[in-house]
Formats: sequence, C-alpha cells, structure tokens
Amino acid sequence: MNEQTPPTLTAPDWSAGIHDLFCPMCKYDLFGLSQPCCPECGYTFDWNELRDAKLTKHPYLFEHHPEANFKSYFQTMLHQLFQFKFWSQLKPTHQVNIRRLIVYWGVICILFVLLNVLNAANVSEHQWGNLAAKHNHAVARFKASHTLWPQADVQTYITENLPSPTWSEIARPGVDAFVRCNFPNQLMFDILLVLTAWPILTFLFIQIFKVSILRSGVQRGHFLRVFIYAGDHLIFVFIYFAYLIVDEAIKLALYRFGIFNVGLKGYSWSDWTSLKDLRLLSAIWLLIFLLRVSIARHRYLRVRQALTMIAISQIILVLSLACYISLSARGPTLLHILKF
Repeated sequence: MNEQTPPTLTAPDWSAGIHDLFCPMCKYDLFGLSQPCCPECGYTFDWNELRDAKLTKHPYLFEHHPEANFKSYFQTMLHQLFQFKFWSQLKPTHQVNIRRLIVYWGVICILFVLLNVLNAANVSEHQWGNLAAKHNHAVARFKASHTLWPQADVQTYITENLPSPTWSEIARPGVDAFVRCNFPNQLMFDILLVLTAWPILTFLFIQIFKVSILRSGVQRGHFLRVFIYAGDHLIFVFIYFAYLIVDEAIKLALYRFGIFNVGLKGYSWSDWTSLKDLRLLSAIWLLIFLLRVSIARHRYLRVRQALTMIAISQIILVLSLACYISLSARGPTLLHILKF
C-alpha cells in the first residue's frame, strides 16, 4: 500500500533561480518566503505541491476531464461519498474550472426537471385509471340493463355514446401538473427548488462579505467548488423520489390490468404531503450539507476568515427557509403566488 509523501516544510532555495510560485488559494507571490504559509490569506501549503506541475490536474475530477464526461461525473459523485478522503485528495493546486462546476450542478438541476416530468406522467396515469374505471363501470351498467338488446346494437350504442377516454383527456392533467409544478404537496416543490439552489444561494450570500473576501485574498472559485461539491448529495433525494414515482406507477398499472392484485402498500409518492416529513427532509439535507462544508473548510480552504463567512451565510439562509416554511404552512406558498 502506497503511503502519502510527508509534507515538505523546507522552503526552496530561492538563490537557485526558482520563481513563479504562487499561493493556490489567492495567487499571492510566495517568492522569498521561508514558511509554508501564505501571508495574504493564511493558507498553509506543501512546497512540493506548488513545484509539481502534475498536481494541477486531478485524476478523476469532473472539472478536469472533459474527454470523459460520463465517467468523470460518476467517479466524482462516487468519491463524494467518502468526504474525508475526497477533500484530502482535492487540493487548491487543482485548478478551478467554473464552467465545468456549473455543468456539474446543472445535471442535478436537470434531474429536478425530470422529477417534475415523472410526476406529470404519474398524474396522467392516475387520470387514465380514473377515466377507465368510470368508463368500464358505465359500460357494465348499460349492458346489465339492456340484456335483451342485440349484441351488435349494444356495441354500436357504446361506441357512439360511451367512448373510451381520449389521449387528450388523459394527458391534460399531467401537462397542467408539469406547468404548475403540482407535486403531492405544493410546499414540497418549493422546498426541493430551494434545496437545489442552496449551494448557489450560499455562494451568492457570502458575496455580502465582499470586503472580507478581498481582504482574505481567496479566489471565489474555491468557495463555489466547496459549496457545489458539498451539496451534490441532493441527487440521491431526487433518485429516491423518482423511485417512488416509478414504483407507484408500476403498482397502479399492475392493479388496473389485473396482472397482480397490489395496492399502494408501503410509502408511496402520494404520501409526501406531511409538513413534518418535509421539515425532516430539509433538516437532514442541511445537516449533511453543513457537515460536508465543515470538512471542506478544514481540509481544503484552511483560511481564517472562511468559517465565519460560511457560518453567517448559512444562518441567514436557514432562518429565511424556516420563516418561509412557517408562513407557507398557514396559507398559499410564496412561489405558488408568484407563479400565478
């Protein structure tokens, strides 16, 4: 098993003509320093990391491998499950690619839209089941009350007066649910939307401390990297909800066609209407996010002012979300009012 190379604390021999060594966090010129600590931002580093040009490219990070988008994305997501190891391997010397970071988070946003599509399809399937049940019941009642009619006449009457549900009737509620973003609980959509935007909101909120950021010298791309990688566990929430929607749709289809007599046993997508469950979901996600940010701050940022700025931004956001949930529980949600 390979052991990590111990950090080099001895400064380079500046008399040997070594130049172009900059702090990876704030780009401060380190020429002439004797200690591995940036006087501008306070970041502590390893002299070897700065001198080894190979360390500027990460072995699997999505930011650095546009030639293997799918592979690097899933590898990054997989390694994110092991936060201590991930942030120990990811260094500020690995160049930040903001465009690729936005694409990385954009995939999660696309999954959120896909969740809305699946919900719309689920609504249409419920509509199909209800219309089909009403149609079959009406046909059965008509046949039972007209047993003396010739079969051809009965069929002709049913075709002309009791038509089967049309695709337009089936699809209309689903399209309406997609446009209006009607989840089982409207507040649920709003909360998931806020959680999806949370890393970006956190990044924007710390811009309040623009003077502190400029004073610390830390480049903003490092903050964006921390927040996006700390919040990507939201993808597992979307996968879980997508599973619930698909599972509910399959059970309803099997039940409707009589293939397998099952109902909506267990926890289904339609059960997500409890405010208590939504609060618990928000709290768990935020706790994991804060834990990940804390690990990243300790192992990656390692600057004095970062903890204070991040903590205050999270307090502001958490209080805003708590007030929003509290107010929404008493009436129409704010996003619902704005949409209409």
